Amino acid sequence: NTCTTTISSMTIQDITDAMELNRKSYHTYSKRIKEKLIPLGYIDEGLMDSRSRTYYITKKGIEFLDSKNIKVVTNNQ
Repeated sequence: NTCTTTISSMTIQDITDAMELNRKSYHTYSKRIKEKLIPLGYIDEGLMDSRSRTYYITKKGIEFLDSKNIKVVTNNQ
């Protein structure tokens, strides 16, 4: 999934599932996204998925990961 626009975005549960993260920490991931990653401009909110907020990686987030040699697959690749 290439979540780089408001339309193409993921819920926190989708993100934790895709990254195989501990599901017990849902609220921790939610808090970190809202309090750290969004203010830094690395992630932004997408469209609602039913009652769940969705998120996508921004250009700034992709550039940050590229600077750390972490490959991000986008629609353009």
